[in-house]
Amino acid sequence: MVSYKQASKHSAHNLNNSTFNTPTKAANPKISKLNKTQVKMAEEEKEKGMKIDEIHGMFNIVMTKLEKLDMIEERIKSVEEDMKGVKHSTEFAHTEIKEIKEEQKGMRANKKTDRENRGRKRCIMQ
Repeated sequence: MVSYKQASKHSAHNLNNSTFNTPTKAANPKISKLNKTQVKMAEEEKEKGMKIDEIHGMFNIVMTKLEKLDMIEERIKSVEEDMKGVKHSTEFAHTEIKEIKEEQKGMRANKKTDRENRGRKRCIMQ
């Protein structure tokens, strides 16, 4: 009952597994297991150690720079506080100077009135 156009299952299986369809190169597994020697592993550990040492050195440099920046920031804050103190003292000095000037103006006015009064007394007495 096999028709002329259909081949048997066995022959189809043989055609699929023929030498023309099989790869000549061995397929690499997806997960390759690395067989490293102890020398290679030691070298890699040294490289990692060197990288860690470099990172540690850079970290130390950054920390010293940050400490310097903190010191600079503290100095700037102290200078700002000193400037505020100087500003306050100059404002106080200016107010004192204004008060002294006003007192002197009042004294001058009193002197003028005293002179005028003396002059009037002299005129009256004569």
